Amino acid sequence: SSNSAPIPGQKNPIVAAGLSLILPGLGEYYVGEQLWRGVLFTGIEVGLWAGRAHWQQRYDDSGAAFYAFTAHHWDTGRYVRYLDSQLVANHVSQGCNCFPDSSDVHSLNRAIAKLDSLASSSTDPYATDDFTHRLAIGDPQQWNELLSKYNEFLPGWDDPSRFLRAGEMRANWNSQAGIADAFLYGIFLNHVLSAIDAALLA
Repeated sequence: SSNSAPIPGQKNPIVAAGLSLILPGLGEYYVGEQLWRGVLFTGIEVGLWAGRAHWQQRYDDSGAAFYAFTAHHWDTGRYVRYLDSQLVANHVSQGCNCFPDSSDVHSLNRAIAKLDSLASSSTDPYATDDFTHRLAIGDPQQWNELLSKYNEFLPGWDDPSRFLRAGEMRANWNSQAGIADAFLYGIFLNHVLSAIDAALLA
């Protein structure tokens, strides 16, 4: 019927919305009216991706610095000797060097578990967490987070202040991850808003 005949120059709202879902502003360009709205959404998209890249790079750099700081100031051998001293002090073992292979994390975790099983697990004032956590195996992020978060790992640091500094670096690193993720949410929202705007404009 004549009522269903397309209006000359009319644009399909579904197509307009789909184009803007792919690239914000593209649907507005397709409609061909009020192009400034398309420019606005496209500009926001570029800005959001630039912000995302900036904070992702900061996150990567901070993570690398955090890992390097931990590797330089936390020594597995030092922690092994501490565990040995605690095993002896708590009458779990008769001699020191119970776990001389500091690269064997399973051995370290077994020692920690033995100390954790004691009612009074430590005479060291720093070890207030009573050995409730285990070292992560094969997960660098968890490894570094644990070492900088829980007091039971403090004796492996060359100085208590470095433990505190590592905690600050970890918190900063996680904060930057949150900001980078926020830009992703913004990008998603920009696509949706542009799609709605393009459909209405059509």
